[in-house]
Amino acid sequence: MKKTALIIMLVLFTVNVFGQSIESNSFALKVEREYLTHKASFAFKPNLRLKIKTIKGEVIVAKSYLLLDSSIVVNKDTIALNEIIMIRGKVFGNADRKILGAGLAIAAFPLLYFSALIAVYTSGSPLVATLPPAVFLIGGISLTGARRFKTANNWTFKIIQK
Repeated sequence: MKKTALIIMLVLFTVNVFGQSIESNSFALKVEREYLTHKASFAFKPNLRLKIKTIKGEVIVAKSYLLLDSSIVVNKDTIALNEIIMIRGKVFGNADRKILGAGLAIAAFPLLYFSALIAVYTSGSPLVATLPPAVFLIGGISLTGARRFKTANNWTFKIIQK
């Protein structure tokens, strides 16, 4: 019994270590947009969650996906790049945006304190006084998260070789 269990565990360990992965490490999903003076492009981080909305109105959320030449395979569904309306995920090269978001979120706390003090001493409405810091906090948190790219905003999707 012990030998059989040991052999089964050894086989499972070997398959896990040396088995072929589903994920394609040679391709990356990239979004591009041309402005008047420069071109912006971002590559999505691999093995992280993607949220995809298609022309048909389907919303697909996937953590594991396979990138082909001009399509994405998710859970046995093949989505062509020209069928995508919106895609959301974490991208490389986004440090300045995250620093700005963290700064806004941190700046919201002293602003909240001072606006609440002003509202108390001037007998103003606390709701109106605390609304701007709440907007700062929500805006800062949303800047630090995943980015959303829409084809309506002239973003184009490409699959490139790493």
